[in-house]
Order: sequence, then structure tokens, then C-alpha cells
Amino acid sequence: MTMEEVLQGLDASLSNWLDENRVGTRPVARGTIAGALLILEGVADDWPRDWESFLSDKVRGQLKRCSGERVQEIIARFGKHNRLYSQEGGRTNRAQRPAGELLFELIQASKLDKLSENDRRWVCEQLQRRLYDDFVKPWYENAGVQIKWNRSITTQTACQRLLESAKEIGATGVAAQHIVGAALALANSSREISNHPVPASDSSTDRSADFEVGNAAIHVTVAPANKLLRRCDGNLDEGLDPIILTTAEGSRYVEDLLTQNGLQGLVAVLEITQFVHTLIEQIAGFEPPARTKYLYDLLVEYNRRIRESESDRSACVRIPKTLEQAAKKSGTLF
Repeated sequence: MTMEEVLQGLDASLSNWLDENRVGTRPVARGTIAGALLILEGVADDWPRDWESFLSDKVRGQLKRCSGERVQEIIARFGKHNRLYSQEGGRTNRAQRPAGELLFELIQASKLDKLSENDRRWVCEQLQRRLYDDFVKPWYENAGVQIKWNRSITTQTACQRLLESAKEIGATGVAAQHIVGAALALANSSREISNHPVPASDSSTDRSADFEVGNAAIHVTVAPANKLLRRCDGNLDEGLDPIILTTAEGSRYVEDLLTQNGLQGLVAVLEITQFVHTLIEQIAGFEPPARTKYLYDLLVEYNRRIRESESDRSACVRIPKTLEQAAKKSGTLF
């Protein structure tokens, strides 16, 4: 049999396996999908003698090398994501072992072991890609950052909650840059505010900052380092006004770095959520109804910028329905 024919047969078997592991209308559990990715990886690397060879010698019933990090290494071949898909790699999922054993039996029943090592790996990668496309990628796109909102909280509090939620998925840097970009875009509607993927921002050689507005060179960071100070020094040489936006903890560290590098008093240091809060309050004219409307607009623009620039969209925020409804009602007043 050719590798295409083996893939076709295994793909049909995988469909049946997925149906058996689906509970009602709910998707197959992440731990089960993580286990399948690991089993396919094991088969691709070295054709196993039997099911027991997949299991850990240390922990009864668990797959070997079963961890969130290992699963993430596999996922990284198909897409870039900051958040772990499965924190434990499915180790705490009781259904993983019986589901995995059934999948292994289906693989054994195929002619996969008759293929060359390269062809076997190709087949396994195609099946892993299917699991990624059908389950992993949609999960990332729907997971999202979440915030709780009511009329009594300030814009600063809403932004703090957004960053705290983003921190849980390892996307604080992404959230920080794009919430600042969104606020700048709302406050400077007649200007084009740049929008770049976060990893490229500080490493780019043709930009002096994350954002350039007028004479200001604005840097957004949640992990300030000496490299940032060198960029600020370069801004000053170019006649620009550098501004560093960072966290409350980062602000204290940056002030120390500025002093150590002889730049104290030459670079403005502001806390991210205070900066965003001030911009939105000014746009809203310090009026509560307008504040609600512009907070909603801020989050919409934030999501738009992430979808436009980032391959990993898990930092997008789920905008509360109560905020959306209140904003639409408030919007009719202006």
C-alpha cells in the first residue's frame, strides 16, 4: 500500500475514534486530543512493540513523556501559540488511557508499520495536522481573554483585568501592546497608528519604537531590559521624546535602569493602564455615558488589531454582553 492509501484508511479510523470519544455536542476533551498527538508522535518516532511500551514506568496508566510542554512542541509545528493547550498534557484526564489504547489498536490494524520511516512520519504528521485544524486551532481562537465589567468600574480597572487574564495564558506582552495601540488609535483618529506583531516590535531595526505619534517614541514593555534603554538613548539622539509604558512593578525597575544609565529625567515612564485610562477619559470628556461607549470601542479596536497582526489570536478579549448593550445605548447620546 502507498502512504496515501494508508493515510486514507487511518483518517477514516480517526473519524470513528473521535466520534466514540465525543460526549453529546461537546468537543472531544483536550486531554484526549493531547494524548492522540503524543501517541502519533511516538508511532512516528519508533514503531512500538505494544501498548505497554507507550506507558510510563514511573506512573501507572500515564503515557511516557506526557506533559503540556511536550504537547506544545508538537502543536508548534502547525501554529504559534503562547498558551499551553493542555496544562498537564492530558495526564489528569481519566479517559486518556482507554481512548489512547483504542487509537493504538486502530493504528496497529493499519499497514502503517509496512511503510518506511519517512513515509510513516509523513502519515502521522498529516493526522496530527488534522487534529490541530479541527480541535486545537479552534480552541485557541475561541478561548480568549475574559474580563468582568459593570458600570461602577473604571477604565483602568477594566484594563487591569484584561492584562491579568492575558497573563494566565502567557500573553501579557501581546495584550499590553495592543491595548495601548487601540487607545492611541481612538485618541488620534486622524493619524495612522502602526500595528505590528509583538515579537517583531522591539527587534525591528527600522522602527525607533512600538508607536511613533508626533514627536513621541512610545515603547510598551512588561519585561523592561537594558536593550530598551539603548533604544531610548537612540530616540534622544534623533531628537525624539521617548516614553516607556510598563507595569507598576516595571516602572520602579525602569526608573532604576534610567538612573544607572544617566537617563533619569530624559525619559517619561508611565504605567500602562493609567495611560490608557487617561486617554479614554479625555476622549469621553470625563462623562460616564461616553466612557462606557469608548471603553467598548477600545476593546473592539483591540481585537481588530490582534486579528490583523497576530497569528495567535488567543489574546482577543470576549467583550461582555452587558458592556456591548450599555455602549450601544450610550452611543445614541453622542
